[in-house]
Amino acid sequence: MIKTLRQKFIVIMMSIVSILLITIFLTIITIMSSSLKEQNTAKLRQLLQTGVLQDYSQGTFKGGTDSRVHALIVELKADGSYYIAANQFFFLEEGLIEDIVKAAALSKSDSGVLKEYSLRYLKYQTSTTLRIAFADTSVEAGIIKDLMLICGFICSMSLLAFFVLSVFLARWAVRPVENAWQRQKRFVADASHELKTPLTVILSNAEMLQSGENMDEKAQERVDNILAEGIRMKRLIENMLTLAKSDYAENTLVMSRVNLSDIILDSVLLYESAAYDDNKQLSFNVAEGVIVNGDADKLRQVIDILLDNALKYSNEGSQITVDLSVQYRREALVRVRSEGEAIPREELQNIFIRFYRVDKARENHGGFGLGLSIAEEIIRSHRGRIWAESDSSGNTFSFILPLSNH
Repeated sequence: MIKTLRQKFIVIMMSIVSILLITIFLTIITIMSSSLKEQNTAKLRQLLQTGVLQDYSQGTFKGGTDSRVHALIVELKADGSYYIAANQFFFLEEGLIEDIVKAAALSKSDSGVLKEYSLRYLKYQTSTTLRIAFADTSVEAGIIKDLMLICGFICSMSLLAFFVLSVFLARWAVRPVENAWQRQKRFVADASHELKTPLTVILSNAEMLQSGENMDEKAQERVDNILAEGIRMKRLIENMLTLAKSDYAENTLVMSRVNLSDIILDSVLLYESAAYDDNKQLSFNVAEGVIVNGDADKLRQVIDILLDNALKYSNEGSQITVDLSVQYRREALVRVRSEGEAIPREELQNIFIRFYRVDKARENHGGFGLGLSIAEEIIRSHRGRIWAESDSSGNTFSFILPLSNH
């Protein structure tokens, strides 16, 4: 939980900073691009008014042999002929001026950019001619490109630096929660462990009293109640110890190549008699030879939890089905389906929370709301995933595990 909390803190902080940096740099680039456009358009406007190049220059152009126009003023007559009023250029290709004049003249806008020629143009109608001024935009584009590279580099370095900082900030911010969580886990583990000894003594004495003679019916009933509740409490303590160990991330798993098919079949055979006693049908469809890496005892515990839930919360005379199949040749899929009252869809995620119950009626089955939490912790420790589904006819609990690679 603490690790997930740190990760969420880092993701939120990095998202906020990323959005801010990207917004700032996009704003800078947009403002710079707009400013350059306005400056160059103003110079073109000056050229149109004077008809003289004066000191208009955008600097050195890229590619020594590439034909680029610094600035050009063309007078287009009514008959379609034109002449160059002023120019400042390197070597122009034959027919290039005619092409750009034609493209600009046909444009409906008085200003714009001829992208295929990297030229900005501005038109002005005189009394006898259409005056068109052109200016090369390659330097302008180069400035924007360089600015984008600089901003991208600064943004990347800033994000990297802030990521390192956010890791330390996450640890510092979550430390009080982590300390409280550790104290809570230690208390649960210690309290559960300390309760086992006196509870064992209580159960032993209750069993002795139960087997004794010369006890009236009322006293016998009380002893039976003590023993039943003691056993129930012992089961709760064992479940709490199991969860406490998983919280401490203790390496209690004995990992090896195990046959999941055999584990499921063994559990199904054990529960067949219980299903028969409850007037329920237990069927299975288990693929053979499904091998996974895991702890056999823990995986058997998961199957037992799901089968126990299916027996408790299914209707009398209903069908319980256990399936094992291989998905995409890389995952083992286990499904335990039971017919009964459907779990509301909005509750499907909550049922894996510790001590959570969908409704109070389920308390009559003697559970504590810890079984599914234990199953989830075991499957998660095996790098798998467990979930629940429901429909009008019943509920299905499923989990997947990666297959063994060797």
